[in-house]
Amino acid sequence: MKDGAYIAILSAKYGLINESTQIPFYDVRMTPKRADKLRLQVRSDLQKLIRDRSFNRIYVNLGRDYAAVVRDLPALRGATWAAGPIGKRSAALKRWICCAR
Repeated sequence: MKDGAYIAILSAKYGLINESTQIPFYDVRMTPKRADKLRLQVRSDLQKLIRDRSFNRIYVNLGRDYAAVVRDLPALRGATWAAGPIGKRSAALKRWICCAR
């Protein structure tokens, strides 16, 4: 956690991890089949994370294949979702962070 922010990462191999989790290099792509395999555990982990912490705001920045894992998760109903290609999503994230202060 940095400056009151918590970063959760969705890994195609490891599921939901945080920014301090050290992982070895891997070459696994998020595919529909892989998303199906991760879906139940990631959704459970994310719901628990959101329930256990008091987040004022949540920003979800996931590509299409990754978003399929958590799309329609009730705990993310009020979240801001990034849209578009990675560059546009990154720029939108920067704006979202800057406006939060």
